[in-house]
Amino acid sequence: SLQKQASLSIMYDFWSKEFAELLRVGVSARDYLSAMLLFGLSAGIVSLLLYVLFAPILFGIEWERLQRLVWALPIYSLSALAISCLGAAVVLRFSQLYGFMAGTLLQLCVIISSPFVPPEKLPFWWRTISQFFPFTAVFEFGRSGDFDYLIRGIWISAAWLVLGITAYFAMFAHALREGKLARV
Repeated sequence: SLQKQASLSIMYDFWSKEFAELLRVGVSARDYLSAMLLFGLSAGIVSLLLYVLFAPILFGIEWERLQRLVWALPIYSLSALAISCLGAAVVLRFSQLYGFMAGTLLQLCVIISSPFVPPEKLPFWWRTISQFFPFTAVFEFGRSGDFDYLIRGIWISAAWLVLGITAYFAMFAHALREGKLARV
């Protein structure tokens, strides 16, 4: 998946110590993040295209249901990239030992977004919280096909992406000030 590609690329660079080496040779934090997010986005789009091409043949999925998946790509892309940035921020802040938290963050976001049960069947507090998570719009659009979910989801996902990028650069600056980049 898109989120997995970007997160795994970033985590691999941290774990293999290539991140510190990239910084030593002059790659900026902005260039690095841009390249990783572009790679994750590209890999995710290729995966989706392959799925769309082969799902009708291999699994008998109707084209109408696949169209919903394609329409949801902008929400999914923005939110997946945001969560990748947040995962990288956690690693920059706490060290590479916390890399597992990137996957945990994704799973938590998915569970809160109510993938298995429509939000109206959830307790009020959960339903209220889930409305601020980007994957909720993806799941609701998948269930209903209502394009209003797409529009709301794009705004929520864009806000998460701004939060993720801001957190990444803030944690990068913190790690640089504290001399912790060598340990990343």
